[in-house]
Amino acid sequence: MQVGNDPGGHLHKGAAPPPPRLQLETLCKRVGLVLAAALLLSLPMPGIVFPAVLSSFLFYGSVGMMLMALWRSDPAFAPGELNRWDCAAVLLLVSLVVGLAVDHAAVDAYFQEHLGIEPRQ
Repeated sequence: MQVGNDPGGHLHKGAAPPPPRLQLETLCKRVGLVLAAALLLSLPMPGIVFPAVLSSFLFYGSVGMMLMALWRSDPAFAPGELNRWDCAAVLLLVSLVVGLAVDHAAVDAYFQEHLGIEPRQ
């Protein structure tokens, strides 16, 4: 088994993790890409439902990142190492914070007015 990075930049088992600064940069890139995609998909929405849609897309992004972590077999609890699990946790945290800005009564009224959907009981 080869120890170290291959040309694709993937770590092999038994290899030392990259330095913390590189891990933080990678984490910021992953979170930034998912956040940018969620913003891009949410921008066409009206202002009333924008926070709800953005929060939903960020949640789906965090679930996708969790699935990637499972597929790549990233360790969930790896002290001193940032991986896709940490990215998913950050995205879920941002999703919950954005969700605090959702006015549920206004969203229900918007959908009732424009789509004829009755508000939930």
